[in-house]
Amino acid sequence: MTRSLTSTFLLAVGVVASLAPPVAAAPGYDTIFLSGNPAPGTGVNFSYFFFPVINDAGQIAFRGGLTGAGVDDTNDLGMWITDTVSGEIELVARTGDPAPGTGVNFSLFSPERVLNAAGQIAFGQPLSSSTLSSNRAIWTTDAVSGTLELVASIGDPAPGTAPGVNYRHFRFPVFNEAGQIAFNGRLTGAGVDNTNEDGIWITDAVLGTLELVAREGEPAPGTEPGVYFGSLYFPMLNGAGQIAFGGVDNTNKVGIWITDAVSGEIELVARTGDPAPGTDPGVYFASLSQPSGLNGAGQIVFAGIVRGAGVDSPNSGGIWVTDAVSGTPELVVRNGDPAPGTGQNFRGVSSPVLNGAGQIAFYGKVNNTSGDFVIDEGMWVTDAVSGTPELIARSGDPAPGTAPGVYFGNLYGAPVLNGAGQTAFRALVISDEDRVGKDGIWATDRDGLLTPIILQDQLFDVSDDPLNPDLRTVRGISFSQNTFNILTTGNEDGRPSPFNDLGQLVFTAHFTDGSYGLFVSNVVAIPEPSSGLLVAAACGLSLLWRYTGDIAESSPLLLSRRRRRVNFGACN
Repeated sequence: MTRSLTSTFLLAVGVVASLAPPVAAAPGYDTIFLSGNPAPGTGVNFSYFFFPVINDAGQIAFRGGLTGAGVDDTNDLGMWITDTVSGEIELVARTGDPAPGTGVNFSLFSPERVLNAAGQIAFGQPLSSSTLSSNRAIWTTDAVSGTLELVASIGDPAPGTAPGVNYRHFRFPVFNEAGQIAFNGRLTGAGVDNTNEDGIWITDAVLGTLELVAREGEPAPGTEPGVYFGSLYFPMLNGAGQIAFGGVDNTNKVGIWITDAVSGEIELVARTGDPAPGTDPGVYFASLSQPSGLNGAGQIVFAGIVRGAGVDSPNSGGIWVTDAVSGTPELVVRNGDPAPGTGQNFRGVSSPVLNGAGQIAFYGKVNNTSGDFVIDEGMWVTDAVSGTPELIARSGDPAPGTAPGVYFGNLYGAPVLNGAGQTAFRALVISDEDRVGKDGIWATDRDGLLTPIILQDQLFDVSDDPLNPDLRTVRGISFSQNTFNILTTGNEDGRPSPFNDLGQLVFTAHFTDGSYGLFVSNVVAIPEPSSGLLVAAACGLSLLWRYTGDIAESSPLLLSRRRRRVNFGACN
């Protein structure tokens, strides 16, 4: 339950009076669970939490550890989801429990967990076996009953292949709003060798049966005769059932492909050796990353390295996105271009993500002329109208919500990007007095104002009771960004996200007293137009910050929130 405005005011006064580290303003945070709380469906307690994800309905799925009577290393992990109606937490699966459709039990729970807007979960999971790496399966929850259903298991016949060819390994599944699952699998059996063992499968939108999309050793569409797929990279999946994937062909050229939204046919998007759009004649792709973003319109974003006339190290890299109509790649940004907001040029751009509006967020480095290593990293997002990159954050800049003299140090990879163009990311902050990095999460609000979500060493109120605050000092933060390189997402590519399109962000925190907590931040959440209650609450908070303006001015954390809250147009 979100906490009261009265509690916020008291905590704000406490920050200024004590000169303590910033205290999390109470409204805007929901405590989902704390370690030591009973874990639903188990009869024992939570010990810790990690890898939470959230959908646009505000549902949360997470992995948790267990402690208590009868708990050992065979049953000490579980997976939970919040109910879409009641909000109650429900157990999905626990290690040691029977794994439906397999005849064996669940073993380790990995981070391969995706939650769609309908509240369905898809995940890949090891099973109890002496060789866990070769005994895996993929499940999903039924859209109506919520019960677990087996999608595929090691040893099952692989659809679209010859009799006697079975699955021997799976990689991270992706999951769309229609309940379709796509995944990369590896094969074993008669006639299978290292030239045809990889494949990509998808479940049919109506029947739910598995269909082969592409297999290593098959002809690679869009290439010359005699060229076939080599290794296949992790697929992405949008709401229309389109799959984007990368691969290496038998000529050692890297390619990117997408399935047509209507026919399902595979179409080539880009291949090494092709002319690089947006560059001079004679400049071509020398290498390509796997696709790093896909949206509902079928657009793909990817990074690449170019070679050719006039190309040298300072301008050899770039980011491209496909046009929503023609499907042809267009240059977004290239090394050597001016880096907006810095006065320098890009010397490296990477890790782009793409949202439904066609906006792209990416990580970059700039030419550093100061000699100070801390100011060469940055994150940018393209404007929704002009498409030009705008600076979100840069190492060396003051970190919002911190004391004077504290600035961003290292930035972690690419930001997560939601459908509203908001970004969220983790970063280390350092100061002139203390060069030891402190961890934090920041996100932009709907006006682009960068706002702290939680900071290491700050006091954080974990209580939902406004009359009985429970302040704990943050020791560590977990935010599902860049985990296994599958959680950096624009929210339309079938991958899990910790930051939904409403601006809600889910994270875990570890405190100095040894406790853990699972939380949802609504600090930069966007009120839905029909939600009068949420708008009214925002207006009330706006008035509170106006009233406490003098107090807020002395606390950067509270100041940033005061400015943000006043910007709600519905309050005018």
